[in-house]
Amino acid sequence: MKKNKHYNRRGFDRNGFDFNGFDRNGFDRNGFNAEGFDYEGYDIKGFDSEGTHRNGTKFGSDGYNYKGFNRDGIHRNGSYYDNDGYNNEGYDRKGFNRNGYCYWLCPSHITNLDLEGYDPKGFDSWGIHRNGSYYDDEGFDRDGYDRNGFDRDGYDYNGYDRDGYDRNGFDCDGLERTISYSA
Repeated sequence: MKKNKHYNRRGFDRNGFDFNGFDRNGFDRNGFNAEGFDYEGYDIKGFDSEGTHRNGTKFGSDGYNYKGFNRDGIHRNGSYYDNDGYNNEGYDRKGFNRNGYCYWLCPSHITNLDLEGYDPKGFDSWGIHRNGSYYDDEGFDRDGYDRNGFDRDGYDYNGYDRDGYDRNGFDCDGLERTISYSA
């Protein structure tokens, strides 16, 4: 039977590691932190959190990116799809990503419809909301404007509010909003 390790008041054993196996700086015995990155910010395959290899490219010395695909889009398993069934762009064979949104049914300005054909705001590719109208339940269309052409902050397509002033308080002629006080 193994003897229990002894930890000092700060929670570290005689080798300087805590109960979870990390040192005072947050790195394990192999030099990696809890997220899997070393002191220089690279994972065990040599990629940083942005997907750039330590050689400065998006591909490691073995020719594969951090997701396991080479320049031609072939996964290291020999297929165009990883072991979870997604390609280098993150879509499965039917054209849906991991969140259930598609890219192939959609006009060029909409690339994230769910399985029912609606974007995250509840609009389909023609701009019809789930409720059957061109406006959501709060009264705004797919682009975020109400029936009068004002967005949720009260500004129109050109950036002017209902009184004709922009966010900085100037009208279209460059005159500043004046506030008058009456006695």
